[in-house]
Amino acid sequence: MVGGFLLCATLRPCPPLLLPVRLPSPYGVTLNLVKLYRAVCIRGGYAQCTECKQWRRVAHEFELPVTATAASHQFRNFYVKFCLDYENRCV
Repeated sequence: MVGGFLLCATLRPCPPLLLPVRLPSPYGVTLNLVKLYRAVCIRGGYAQCTECKQWRRVAHEFELPVTATAASHQFRNFYVKFCLDYENRCV
């Protein structure tokens, strides 16, 4: 490691892999990725949540307003975008 950067195979400093990400706020609720990941893992992971149609219950844990009719679909998309790669690497 040189100056906080890992060296590539060509011995040039690699830029950090962290990119600024703006998290969505569905229905005015800031998306908590840890809470979303844990809610899905408790139910058996992405595949199990999808197969058993548990996404409505996952979205319900975020205490959304009654008018949130498409919340289950949105939270599934958020999970695919932000958490699914992590689940696949760690499990």
